[in-house]
Amino acid sequence: MTRWHLLNLPVIFDRPGSPTMHVVDVLLDWPEPQLVGFLLRRRWRTAVLPWSEETIMTPFGIKAGSNSQLEHWSRRRIRTHLSKTATWIHAPVVDSNDQAVGVVRDLMLDSHHPTLQGLVLSRGLLLDLWAGSPIISTDDIDIGNQRCIKLHYSGDTLGVRDSTRGGGMWTL
Repeated sequence: MTRWHLLNLPVIFDRPGSPTMHVVDVLLDWPEPQLVGFLLRRRWRTAVLPWSEETIMTPFGIKAGSNSQLEHWSRRRIRTHLSKTATWIHAPVVDSNDQAVGVVRDLMLDSHHPTLQGLVLSRGLLLDLWAGSPIISTDDIDIGNQRCIKLHYSGDTLGVRDSTRGGGMWTL
C-alpha cells in the first residue's frame, strides 16, 4: 500500500461511537525505513496515532485498537517527523555507476508491519506513462549521506527486472 493511498483515509477505532479522524500524513524515521505513526485530523484537532501491533492498514481505512492510543505531540515534534518523511519523497535515486535514474515519487508500506517495503520511482512523465513506475525494494538500496538513494545495480536493468523473475523490482 502506498503513502498516497493512505492519505485522507478514515481511522476506525474498535469502540463504537468514536469520532472519525482522517490520515493527514505518514510519519517515518530517517535514515531507517521505519513507520513511526500517522498524523490524524478531525476538524481543527490534530493527533498522532503511533504504530502498534493492533494497527492494520486496509484500502478502506486504518483499523486501530482504541482512541486512547492517540497522542498529542508538539508542533515542533510533528514538523520534525514530517520533514523526515518529506526527505524520502523527491529524493534523487542513482545507480551503482552514480548515474541519475530518477526521483522517489511515493513510498510502499507493509500493511501489517511498521517497515518500508519499497520506493515508487519516477523516471519522468513520458517514461512513467509509457513503461510504468518501477517499485524498488528496500533490500536493493543504500541511503547515501547526501540525502540520495543508491541502487545496488545498474539503472539499465530498470526495464528488465521484475518480481516474477526473482528481481527486487516490479512496475506499478
